[in-house]
Amino acid sequence: MTTTIPLDALVRRASRMAEQMFDEEGEIDMFWVIDTPAGIINVLSPIFAKSVTESREHKDAINEAMRELLREHEATRYVRVAEAWTTEKVSSTSELPDDESTVFVTNVAESPIQILGRRNRSGKLFVGSVVSGPPRDPITGEAETLERVVATAPMRIELVTGPEAEDLVSKIQAEMDWRAKGSGALADHPLRKEMVAIWGSDGRETLFAWRDIIRPPGGKPYLSKLSKIERPEKMEGRWAEDLLPNAAAAAKQ
Repeated sequence: MTTTIPLDALVRRASRMAEQMFDEEGEIDMFWVIDTPAGIINVLSPIFAKSVTESREHKDAINEAMRELLREHEATRYVRVAEAWTTEKVSSTSELPDDESTVFVTNVAESPIQILGRRNRSGKLFVGSVVSGPPRDPITGEAETLERVVATAPMRIELVTGPEAEDLVSKIQAEMDWRAKGSGALADHPLRKEMVAIWGSDGRETLFAWRDIIRPPGGKPYLSKLSKIERPEKMEGRWAEDLLPNAAAAAKQ
């Protein structure tokens, strides 16, 4: 008789395996840790692709192959581990209740854009819109200074300057430049960050954790400590689909 391993414990086991693999190889090929009635099995599914399109096709093929493998082995839970690119998400004002924030506008000298948004009670900035070029008088059309616009506005607007404003503007500008480039690949994003992503599923819930890939100048790369294991409300992307044979039935309950 086998002992069922809790999903979070399976995530931690996969994290230790990833650390050992990265320490030995300097990289991680996608692998799976699968819990079955016969015991734990490990599957390696490296991705070999010369283009973004080829990579997507390969990932789709892996998904279908793993779906069949999980079915054949009557898998009850699994964890998928793979290297990934990520960027820091900039929060949008659409995430905020109207009565829990104040309006702000950035003022970064010589920047081609400024950000209009709202600050919540804890001090976090949420982006509403991007303003290109200097503000203009609605009657004369002449360029105005942000200081004058804020001073004469019918509502209170915070003028955000310094490192806080510069950081937000640089992130939005980087995002705009990346989208203009049109590749759609996070590997091309100027603010990209390497990480090892760890997804776990038991057909009823999904767990997610990660470890950053640290590359110190002149030193050996290594993985950061395992993040907090989270239960995301929403999973997006190619790997969001639950491949377990019991997932569809569980979703209906």
